[in-house]
Amino acid sequence: GDGDGDGDDGDDDDDGDDASDGGGGGDDAAWVAPRLPLDDDGYVVSFDAADAAGIAAFFRTHGVVVVRDVVSPEAAARSVEEVWEFVARHDGSADGGSRFQRDDPATWEEPAWPPLAGVGMLGMTVALSPQLCRNRESPALHAAAAALLRTRAQYATVSRLSLMRPTVGVRLRDGSVVDRPQWRSRARWLHVDCNPWSGEVTSFGWRLRDRRRNRGWRAARLQGLIALDDTRAEDGGFVCVPGAHRRLRAWGRRHRALRRQLPPHEPAMSLPIPNGDPWQAQVQAVPLRRGCAVLWSSLLPHANAPNRSARARVAQYVKCVAAPRGGERGEGGDEAFAPYFDAAALLPP
Repeated sequence: GDGDGDGDDGDDDDDGDDASDGGGGGDDAAWVAPRLPLDDDGYVVSFDAADAAGIAAFFRTHGVVVVRDVVSPEAAARSVEEVWEFVARHDGSADGGSRFQRDDPATWEEPAWPPLAGVGMLGMTVALSPQLCRNRESPALHAAAAALLRTRAQYATVSRLSLMRPTVGVRLRDGSVVDRPQWRSRARWLHVDCNPWSGEVTSFGWRLRDRRRNRGWRAARLQGLIALDDTRAEDGGFVCVPGAHRRLRAWGRRHRALRRQLPPHEPAMSLPIPNGDPWQAQVQAVPLRRGCAVLWSSLLPHANAPNRSARARVAQYVKCVAAPRGGERGEGGDEAFAPYFDAAALLPP
């Protein structure tokens, strides 16, 4: 019932109960999450990718950090074009003909629009267009991840996209202006992409090499995305409970009954935070400037907030893990995960 599937109880208490690995305790109702600092324009304060010490210190406290200029304005603009092209290619109209037209929001309806809009995603298909692939190789992205993984030898996932349609003041081709509240993603789906009782994190986007190596609390496990356009709080997108990654193990001990809600398979390792939980009142938006990346711990409760504006939210998801030094057969690296791309399989499944 706990989603481990191999007969043990899912608890991994070999490591200490240090707050930095999710073990901090205390009363959830009395705890107050640290506030994410905002700049004068209302965006979360960001770090230069070269500021490894600053990135690591902020991440240690908050479980999330924003790094600026991961992609250039020109690269971001090309990326946005590729995201819209992705939507057009994946038109799900039953008759096989494309109904989607970018300049006509009246066509932005299912089935022409890709699935999973309810959680802010563009389906399950990975993005392989040229600029989006170049973004995954960004030196600034990998420098920032190196500050947290403590190595520059990294793999990056080939992952998915987000395009949240505007929901207020949508101008149709005939000049009329309408609201589309039905296009909003779910308002409440705060979750963690891990098992709070074993330390296992989602393997979505990776090939799982060794499940046992995915357990425990010492390895840094990161998730992330790149903002391809300015994303204000009202535009929707990434939200989280800063600092809660330091309290997750203690939270898990107080909520053992929730283990029954874990999925049986690791790629979908995700646990919803109950609606009545005090953490729900601690959720903070993470407004991002174009070209910034936000990196967060897999132990951090997070979600996508719905769009409530006349602007679209556009983002590219990317995750990094430590790779063996000197190539696939080298030493070190995260022994739990390997990329889908290798000499035998040049495309993800």
